[in-house]
Amino acid sequence: MHKELSMNNLNTVFVDVDDFCQTFLPAWEEHLISSGIK
Repeated sequence: MHKELSMNNLNTVFVDVDDFCQTFLPAWEEHLISSGIK
């Protein structure tokens, strides 16, 4: 495995996870607040 390829892949995974968190976390917070959990 080439180092450049794995770093590129790592960056792609990080961006995907970050995009997911930017979308999911505010919706999850709103759910917790609206259901009285938080």
